[in-house]
Amino acid sequence: MTKNFRLSALSIALTTLATSLPATSAQAQEQQANQDAEKILVTGSRIPRANLSKPGAVTMISRQDLENTGYSNVGDLLQTLTVSASAPNPSDNGNTSGVTNFDLRGLGSQRTLVLLNGRRLPNGGNGADAAVDLSAIPTAIIDRVEILLDGASSVYGSDAIAGVVNIITRQADDIFEVTAEVGQSGEGDAETLSLELVTGIVGDKGRFMLSASYDEKQEVYAGAREFSRYDWTLNADGSLGQGGSSAVPWSLLKVKDANGNDIQVTRGPEFGEWRPAVLDKTLPNNDLYNYQEPSLLQTPFERYSMSAFGEYDLGDMAFSDAVTFNFEALYSHRRSTTNGAPQPLVPVWGGYLDFTYSPDNYYNKMYGPKDANGNPYAINDWARRMVETNGRINSVENSQYRIAMALSGEFNAFWNWELAYNYGRNDNKRMKTGIFNWPAAKNAVGPTHFDDQGVLRCGASPAQLIAGCVPLNIFGQPGTDSEITAEMLDYLSGDWPGLQHGFNEVKVMSANIAGIAYELPAGELGLSFGLERQEIEALNQTDAVSINILVTDGLGRPTGGGYTVNEAYLEAVVPLLANAPLVESLELNLATRYSDYDTFGSTTNSKVGVFWALNDQFSIRGTWSEAFRAPNVVELFKGQLPAFENGDDPCAIANPNQNCINTGVPADGSYSETIGQIRTNTGGNPDLQPETAKIKTLGIIYQPSWLDRASMTFDFYDIKLDNAVGTISAVTKLRECMDNGLYCDSVNRVRSGEFAGVITGVDVFNENLGGINRRGLDAEFVYDIGSTAIGDFKTMLNWSYVDLHEIIEPGVPTRDKAGQRMNGQHAIPEHRINGTLNWVMDDISATWNVYYTDSMLEVSQDQGGTLKGFTHNISSAVMHNAQVTYHLDTFNSQLSFGITNIFDKEPPFATGNGNNADPIHSSFFMGREYYLRLKVAL
Repeated sequence: MTKNFRLSALSIALTTLATSLPATSAQAQEQQANQDAEKILVTGSRIPRANLSKPGAVTMISRQDLENTGYSNVGDLLQTLTVSASAPNPSDNGNTSGVTNFDLRGLGSQRTLVLLNGRRLPNGGNGADAAVDLSAIPTAIIDRVEILLDGASSVYGSDAIAGVVNIITRQADDIFEVTAEVGQSGEGDAETLSLELVTGIVGDKGRFMLSASYDEKQEVYAGAREFSRYDWTLNADGSLGQGGSSAVPWSLLKVKDANGNDIQVTRGPEFGEWRPAVLDKTLPNNDLYNYQEPSLLQTPFERYSMSAFGEYDLGDMAFSDAVTFNFEALYSHRRSTTNGAPQPLVPVWGGYLDFTYSPDNYYNKMYGPKDANGNPYAINDWARRMVETNGRINSVENSQYRIAMALSGEFNAFWNWELAYNYGRNDNKRMKTGIFNWPAAKNAVGPTHFDDQGVLRCGASPAQLIAGCVPLNIFGQPGTDSEITAEMLDYLSGDWPGLQHGFNEVKVMSANIAGIAYELPAGELGLSFGLERQEIEALNQTDAVSINILVTDGLGRPTGGGYTVNEAYLEAVVPLLANAPLVESLELNLATRYSDYDTFGSTTNSKVGVFWALNDQFSIRGTWSEAFRAPNVVELFKGQLPAFENGDDPCAIANPNQNCINTGVPADGSYSETIGQIRTNTGGNPDLQPETAKIKTLGIIYQPSWLDRASMTFDFYDIKLDNAVGTISAVTKLRECMDNGLYCDSVNRVRSGEFAGVITGVDVFNENLGGINRRGLDAEFVYDIGSTAIGDFKTMLNWSYVDLHEIIEPGVPTRDKAGQRMNGQHAIPEHRINGTLNWVMDDISATWNVYYTDSMLEVSQDQGGTLKGFTHNISSAVMHNAQVTYHLDTFNSQLSFGITNIFDKEPPFATGNGNNADPIHSSFFMGREYYLRLKVAL
């Protein structure tokens, strides 16, 4: 395949090919004309069909299902599905971009392909991101969501390893519909407002639909909920300790005692005299700072969107019949904010080992600790939490644009064609305040003097004056006259906000032909083939001070790049047998796709599927497929920069072993580490190769004759992912280095002097690692009970079971993590169950939803990825939601009242996360919530 091709050349080639296709018999034409069933596309195939049965399992969420749940965003609903795993959402304060992602089967949101009407969307976030932001899709336009629980690279290309989410919009209709919803939590906070307008018109030759929506939700701080008010840690004896940070507002300083030994001193929360610090998390009344209370639990956002969808019938033309022009336009804009605990000023954490708080600094002389002779110390290791700021605030403006245009038609009664162009772009701007400039801080803690007017100045003398510098006092008490002043803060951070802008852009040109090639004895042989070109570009540009690491908690270094892929694909549906003993129908599905990337080369991925209907009650379906995922822009080209990972240094012990000593830890055990974070070196890798996967599924569909309107499905899946792109965590590398001598070359420490042993960075760059193995079972039971004396009932039950979840890392023993939450992250419950009961009687309807998440065994973060020492059982969780709707037929409207988390349950305790809970339980965070919705259709 050539690297470039033009859409006009494609149209000529495909038109020529279509006119040379085999002719269909007159008998088949008559049969076709007599068919009344409308043929539609089902997610996972490009061949229109009237029979919706297919080899791959597809779960569907209807618009009514979405309205019955009370979730105002489709991403929030998807995260409650039994097949979902933890993914970013607005309940994650570390989610600085404010996105909502979906992680199917715990393989990572980057391995789930998200489509809108079968076409790709741009990734969303801060720029150069790995997954689609579902919050940018307004619910007002959604007709249904189809989730393909199977690999689909042979049909859609890269990313479709875990499966595909296809959001399908409403069809244009003569309608004018307005919806308004308000809500809040039982605590009187987390207020929400949602407004939607949908209108459409249908004419003789065209259909058009417009929509507009507005959503907002107010913030909730972690201190407003009991479960998240403190950072609780699990002690070795199973008790809970009140954790926190050693970067405290009451200052933490390392000085020498009378015997010349290093000690850490503080004024403590009482702001008394200088004394030894109590930093042991297991002890009550320790001196650690509670960073939870000023951090957000629910991040606020304001979002509005506008969209237009339509089609116009151009009629018959010389080259084609029934030519139609389709277009889709979508714009979404979001403002969101995250607010972390105030920035600590800790030079050692930033890798600065020469930030001496001078003994000739006025504030050190007056208020700092003194040695045995009453003299101030030269303090090389010091920390002060700057609570006089309003925290670390990320203010985000995010916009998403998408335009899709398609020209389609029919060559004859059996063959159709489509030429399409799809453009999507997600733009983001972010400003971060409450951070500090390192060079300014170094000046502010140096020697000082008073000028002729009695004003304290930086510099040891007037001749050494540092112009504009304001000396810093870290020894005072916040909220008093001795606190850090506004002038001090202005000098440290007033002109140094973190600035970032970025984008994700996708352009897709495609040409496709599909139709019926032959009428076989068992049915129609369907074919689809086409060509596609994708152009991907992304950027995350940061400011100069962040690039040069001149500020605390900067926004990192730039990430940018792109790639192009040209693809060709072929799909066939082959009916093998019909109306035979034990075979009502037997169908073979075949698909293959060739992809040529300008980054790593070419790849071909194929799929074989079988659907076998034994009779009206039993059907069997199964697939074998190859899938792949091309490394994305951020994985390839992310700028290398320092970062931090939660965890403790296992070598910070009294008797370090030789492996620790070899990396630079002092043999005498004098090195101690108390910050609860590990400095890392992160970045992209342009030499990455694509991930590959082999996926097998086998399912049974049972529609019992003895139970009318009931159906049961059981689908087994087995996914083997190789060459997975990822990083080995710093905690794992440190633990494996200490225990087994592995990854020690990735551990960088200060090797001598006062700071010997301090980690300057653990290398965690992107790599092609071993892989992921996932195996399990999905089941669904649907029963339309029908009419009774007390109304109509319908029930549904979904169950997902994870039998195996292995993450393979080089040099690390592979363990099954099903039913576990390892290392403070990545929760993989064995069982998740959702149940729904719908009831309708006259003008009243009601829905009751139940969500169950199984308990999990948690290995302590302090133990790394090694199954030893103590463990903790994360309790199972059950949430109940309900909604009642009154239908006012006279005004063609409906009024709904709903409650989520009816019994006001808190999320079960889990370690290693600031909120003391795993994100998989984020729907519990707000507690009980109420909402009222009015919908009017004119």
